[in-house]
Amino acid sequence: MTNLLLFEKYSFFCFHANTVNLTTQQDQTMTLTTQQRNELRERMQREIDGLEESIARLEQGLNPVAPDAAIGRLSRLDTMLNQGINQSSLSQSRTRLVRLQHALKRIDDPDFGTCAECGEAIPIARLLALPECDCCVECAE
Repeated sequence: MTNLLLFEKYSFFCFHANTVNLTTQQDQTMTLTTQQRNELRERMQREIDGLEESIARLEQGLNPVAPDAAIGRLSRLDTMLNQGINQSSLSQSRTRLVRLQHALKRIDDPDFGTCAECGEAIPIARLLALPECDCCVECAE
């Protein structure tokens, strides 16, 4: 009798777990709603605005140090190191800006939010975190 009760509980749990799993999979394969697209559009525009401001600040920090500036040798080396770091950050920011602008242009396409590799829907949480992504987590790895 105990084994039968355990089997029934186990069967119920497996059925319930599979139902939840199917629901989750169905939610992930749904197309984006208008509200989700609008939220993504707003988020992308905010990030684009922030990146444009950041790029402007980084470009100002890339001005070369005049050789006759009396700042000392170590300060000059420190400034040159900071310029290298700023150049790297500037390059990454510009790349992300271009990707976000491209994603913003195609947000109304019916295939936006679909993985370019496997064709499955990209979960909305991933799109909210990285709106410029074009692959699901599994394919991105």
